[in-house]
Amino acid sequence: MDTAPIVRGHRRPARRSPLDHIREFTYCFEVSRPAVIAERSLAEPRVGWRWDSVCWYTGGPMRVIVEEIEALVSRAGTHPIWGYAHCLRVHALAEELAREERLDYDVEILRLSALLHDIGLYRAYSLREGADHTRRSMAVATRMLRDGDFPPQATRVVLDAIEHHAPGASSGRSAEAALLKDAVALDYLGTVGLGRVFAMVGLEEDVPDLSAAVRHAMSLRRTIPDLLHFDASRARARERVFEMDRFFESLENATANLKLL
Repeated sequence: MDTAPIVRGHRRPARRSPLDHIREFTYCFEVSRPAVIAERSLAEPRVGWRWDSVCWYTGGPMRVIVEEIEALVSRAGTHPIWGYAHCLRVHALAEELAREERLDYDVEILRLSALLHDIGLYRAYSLREGADHTRRSMAVATRMLRDGDFPPQATRVVLDAIEHHAPGASSGRSAEAALLKDAVALDYLGTVGLGRVFAMVGLEEDVPDLSAAVRHAMSLRRTIPDLLHFDASRARARERVFEMDRFFESLENATANLKLL
């Protein structure tokens, strides 16, 4: 039997997307699993190339779609905790983790996953779907990617990453999902994490006041490090936990062990 890689592609005709851009052609390729390429396992993140979700969708046409979606998210993502700035931090963290772990990943899939993972929390979309923000985000992302002619197989990888991004949720099936998940978790830690938690006061039902915010931050400081997948993530978590511990110590000294909050 011939086990040589088989490359397939399809070419879509031009059509106008709802984002008002003409796509001349979108090329999508799949590669069958060659014997010489090891299937990546998240248990062994340094090994091989993930063949099943096809890393190499990136390029000119796909990059244009991502830039259009990023422009939309930059306008809609004004939420002080889950907004566009959070997405940019998560994306930058995920890319840093990938470099340190020497992981192959699809650039545009990771970027889209970071941009869209919390879009269901934005005012423009928060009332259109069900109560669970992850499901809302997946529904909004599905429509955007379909309307933008993003390749269906790549779309499934993005949606899988969004579905599993929350700390404590089950793991996704791709390197992009693992990178997004750790980066989202890390953004709850350190000085940035503290700032986000204090911004929740009055906005989140379970953080009604400053005392509740401190308790929530302390809980995140205890639980998040144990949920991380990569060694590089755990190293960053140690640094961020140290930042938080210094803050809590100063706050306790200034408030009679938090009694004067």
